[in-house]
Amino acid sequence: QTQTLENAKMEKLLNDSDYLRGVITSIERKIQEEVQKRLGQDFQMKRWLEESLTAIKDDIKGDEKVMLEMERKFLKQIQESISTVNQIVKSTKEQLEANLAATQTLFAENLKSLAKGFEVHRETCDSRLGVMDSAQREIATRLAETQSSIKDHMATINASLEESFLKNQALI
Repeated sequence: QTQTLENAKMEKLLNDSDYLRGVITSIERKIQEEVQKRLGQDFQMKRWLEESLTAIKDDIKGDEKVMLEMERKFLKQIQESISTVNQIVKSTKEQLEANLAATQTLFAENLKSLAKGFEVHRETCDSRLGVMDSAQREIATRLAETQSSIKDHMATINASLEESFLKNQALI
């Protein structure tokens, strides 16, 4: 009868041991699934950030191309204006003897107009460059904040996982 009791105790211990192994295996699988899920989310977040940054960079490049095209057009206008001024100078040269004062006034007004146009364009270019610089600094700041946030989040996840693991070990 003691043999039967010992066999029953042994069988109960084996059953309890098998049950605990099953529970541990289940917990480990759940932890592994959660880790994979969170890693997937982190990779998706990273991919989204990279795509966003690429889109912003593309926008900046597009803006730069537009600004370069505007500068080209402006330079063409300046060249055309200079060509026009040159033609005016040639035509007024013949009339210089008859109307010197009127020609000088017209030439001075054209130069003032060109100078004002150039100054306006220069100010526009400077302001746009300033906007682009501030946008680039903002992007860098956002990227640094995002990286810090991801790092903090990963540290929190690791701490939580370690705590769960230690609790599971303590239960074992």
